[in-house]
Amino acid sequence: MKLNPDCVRSVLLYLEENQLMDDKGLINPIYSSKLPDKLTKYKNSDVLYSIKQLDEYGYIETRQFDTVNYSSAILDITPYGHEFLKNIHNDTTWNKTKEIAKQVGSTSLNALANIASSVVASLITAAIQSQL
Repeated sequence: MKLNPDCVRSVLLYLEENQLMDDKGLINPIYSSKLPDKLTKYKNSDVLYSIKQLDEYGYIETRQFDTVNYSSAILDITPYGHEFLKNIHNDTTWNKTKEIAKQVGSTSLNALANIASSVVASLITAAIQSQL
């Protein structure tokens, strides 16, 4: 199965926007089986595969409850997931990240995270230079 980077980003953006904490400080889970209905511009398989990969890379925390259909409760975005998401949140940064990933021929989550981090670092350097 091929990983869809835009779908990965959409999943993280959706989780960031829709996960809520209750009065006891517990985050209410979002069920993976419900996400394809929310992210309708992607195939169901792309959404579910993105969730699986985000979980395996440690960007989200899940609890699996149906091993046959890979249904899980998404409990939270991890600190690594938040860092990655903040680096790709801005559309301009995300588009530059995808452009570089295409040039180097790698759209793995690890490559995307490294590229996004480098893009943000170069923007920081440019901003600092312009202030001097």
